[in-house]
Amino acid sequence: MRFAEWGELAFHRWLAARFGAGFSGAGFGDDAALLKSGNTRVAVTTDAVVEGVHFRRDWFSWAEIGRRAVYGCLSDLAAVCAQPLALLLSLGVPEDLSAAAVRAFTNAVAQTAAEYGARLAGGDTTQSKGFFADLVAVGETKQPWLRSGAQIGDALVVTGALGAPTAAIALLEKGQRPAARWRALRNRLAAPRPRIIEAQALACLPVHAALDISDGLLLDASRLAAASGLRAEIRADLIPLADGVAEAARALGRPELEFAAGGGEEYELLIALAAEQVPTARQKLAVLNCPLTVVGHVVEGSGAVLLDSRGVCIRLPTTGWEHYGGRPQAG
Repeated sequence: MRFAEWGELAFHRWLAARFGAGFSGAGFGDDAALLKSGNTRVAVTTDAVVEGVHFRRDWFSWAEIGRRAVYGCLSDLAAVCAQPLALLLSLGVPEDLSAAAVRAFTNAVAQTAAEYGARLAGGDTTQSKGFFADLVAVGETKQPWLRSGAQIGDALVVTGALGAPTAAIALLEKGQRPAARWRALRNRLAAPRPRIIEAQALACLPVHAALDISDGLLLDASRLAAASGLRAEIRADLIPLADGVAEAARALGRPELEFAAGGGEEYELLIALAAEQVPTARQKLAVLNCPLTVVGHVVEGSGAVLLDSRGVCIRLPTTGWEHYGGRPQAG
């Protein structure tokens, strides 16, 4: 069997079964590995960026590519409620790539990390046929969030609004340049800010489970549900749409839910917490101008399902991104 036939998710399940037993922290299946250090936990995560898979040069500048690489890595730290400390960067650089491009990429990585309190602390460089970067982010947390603690009756809430990055990718794939009406969507794709500050604002609350929506709301909700041994019910009519998504969906002739529920690249947080904690959580994030929306609940059962306002199941053409079986993606 080829690896492509085996698939990314099956590989992750094999990793957890083969190497996760007896591991004192989290990591296989969570957004970051958590290692004990005194009264705190050291959170470590890694994220790869590969040309032709995660980005196209004609879509982004090299500085934007560098920033997006950091945003994706730091979003994993936000998902476990960790404060960033340091970043390691390994680069694969093809012979024909200019030194100016590499400098622009690396400067953007260092500057973006510094914005969130982390420093570029080292890495490696190698020759390669195509450009790639592998980032390792290190952070610390006293009360880490995992995917596995959701409880029956929990509210499922999301930060921000959804759908803009995937809608932007769909427009770019159609050859639509970032005209004024699409610029906001393109900007959300180019700069999907990680919710580090927002996670820290909620650190004092009894969050039961969390993860970032990097592969799509419905797919990532199913991962949270699987880790918790329960079922996630998502209400389609409650999902907050980012500005411009509905208009883009009409222009493309595709359902807006395909972008908001089945699209990734969001780096928003999906959080499970007791329903009575939602007003307090909203107040804390309102200070940061970050909306928090209830999109569903955790119930007995398994898997994740998208429902309309009457409780009828909705089927989507795509339910999220998986390598070796997903749609093309830019980051």
